[in-house]
Amino acid sequence: MTPPAVGALWDEAVQKVAERLAPAGARVAPAAEAALLGRICAGDDRACELLVHDAAGQLLATARRLLRCEQDALDVVCETFSAAFGSVGGVPVARGLAGTLHHLLIRTALSKLRDAAVHRGPGAEPLLPRFDSRGGHAAPIDDWVPRAATEDAGVVAERVRAAISGLALGFRASLVLHDAVELTTEEAAGVLDLTPAEAKMRLHQARQALRGALANTYANV
Repeated sequence: MTPPAVGALWDEAVQKVAERLAPAGARVAPAAEAALLGRICAGDDRACELLVHDAAGQLLATARRLLRCEQDALDVVCETFSAAFGSVGGVPVARGLAGTLHHLLIRTALSKLRDAAVHRGPGAEPLLPRFDSRGGHAAPIDDWVPRAATEDAGVVAERVRAAISGLALGFRASLVLHDAVELTTEEAAGVLDLTPAEAKMRLHQARQALRGALANTYANV
């Protein structure tokens, strides 16, 4: 794939993720946004504080959906505001302040996922299945599904979220982009800077690691 094609695929993926995770709620009136932007450009600290106060909550919620790690999400929100205040004069009028912040956040979060995608991270191997010399499983596979079926759906969902949060970021990246944001394999590969074959393998490993993490969780329930 040529570099321009990679760049185009990256931009398309950022746009698609931004659209699918767009925050709900009415947009601020253009005149009010323009006035706030003017104050920020003029160096009005109070205007900067107002923007952070009004936008931080939704940005953090979106970052949490992508990164599934509180500290990573907080870091991305901080980086988003830093980037916004560093180039605030270039905010696109059509997109507005809220839309621009949202796109900056998506791009920053996806960049973090891309940087981590090549690393499975420490602690990944124990969660993956082990095989013997004949290709069979070296240890019995614990089936946690029957135990999960007896629990409230909300409890199970929280256990799954916690298990995903505990995975290496490279694994989390694959799971979130495929299963939460619903990107295709090719789109996820473009975001993570992997070939489609590598993206498929990473997703397979991520799901195996998640299964291992959930088996460990239910073994202690």
